Amino acid sequence: MAATQPDESFAPGRLKTFGITKAFHLPLLLPKSWDDLTLIARDFTALRPGELRICIAGISTADPKTFTTNQKAVRMKGFIRDANGVEISVNSFGNTRELQQALKLGSKVVLLAKVEMFDNRLQLNNPELVDEQWQGQLRPRYSGKPGYLNAATVRDKINEQLIEQIPHTAHYLREHYLHSDETSLLAALNSVHTNLEKVLYLAHRPRNVDEGLKAQQLLDRLAAHHMLHQSKIETQNITPLINVPQSRLPKRLLNIPFTLTQEQLTVVNEILSDMNSNKPMQRALLGDVGTGKTCCYALAAACASDSGGHVAIILPSATLARQIFDDFKGWFKDIDIKFISAQSDHRNQPSNSDKGAIHIGTTALLFNNPTIYSLVISDEEHKFGAQ
Repeated sequence: MAATQPDESFAPGRLKTFGITKAFHLPLLLPKSWDDLTLIARDFTALRPGELRICIAGISTADPKTFTTNQKAVRMKGFIRDANGVEISVNSFGNTRELQQALKLGSKVVLLAKVEMFDNRLQLNNPELVDEQWQGQLRPRYSGKPGYLNAATVRDKINEQLIEQIPHTAHYLREHYLHSDETSLLAALNSVHTNLEKVLYLAHRPRNVDEGLKAQQLLDRLAAHHMLHQSKIETQNITPLINVPQSRLPKRLLNIPFTLTQEQLTVVNEILSDMNSNKPMQRALLGDVGTGKTCCYALAAACASDSGGHVAIILPSATLARQIFDDFKGWFKDIDIKFISAQSDHRNQPSNSDKGAIHIGTTALLFNNPTIYSLVISDEEHKFGAQ
């Protein structure tokens, strides 16, 4: 597959919702699974009710009929038979126009459906027509967007250009994602294939499910390898956004109306150390209700504010954000603390001039200027349940 000039006229349309803006992005939208259409049942006496959808080939014995049920749903009913004359009914609801056309008297069809039993007779409910090009193969199944973009439409659009775009995708990956010899890297990642074109193709059109999963896993490993490489480069020469001396902590501890445990003190000191590091901090602070998570990040926020840093604290609801805002106002009377929500007065919105300010609110904080913050705290709410 030799790469030619990429198609600059490509219009992504609704595929933009998946992040696709150029034609060579198409092979990177991988199927979530495959429909196994390799085996087609032609003997109806061997059919049994089951949970899995299977491919069934037959000949229509009559023009299908449509009628409206008591619930005012449109229903279509038809029949197909096998080569031995064994008949099975076909039922479908909703928009059945394409199926009606396919089931005209004497037409040969291949359907994908679950075999079910009703009144001691086998039937196929809401079957899907199998296009001739997919018969005897694994058919990729892509994600769709309910009510916006049908999964079958996604498959058709990718299928139209997959072969043409794979060389362009492989060229892009080589230029931007491979940081060592391609053959050696693929071998190091346990690939039996020596080029990206083959891997990309099998990630969509494998001969069996295991082959497809291995190709997709290899692409995941390539992406992880690239991210590790980039992370190493990005953290080599990073200087902290703010310098937060740990000597500021004792003063702020006096603002908290209770004594911290040793575990809480350890956490706060670790957060301050992270902020002084040349690596971006990504820390998860976990604990049950009432274990003092809020006071830990409050002290880190106050120390960052003392050092001139902008701090954003994002909470899942305006009610909880208001509660945390009131706590902070009570603890840190000398710090400029603002409450930000979708209903906030425009004069109360974050700005670069708010040196040392702490902004507490909902995700409305993200719609202003998130780049001004040197410390961002996301206080997430998790719900646990049991049956």
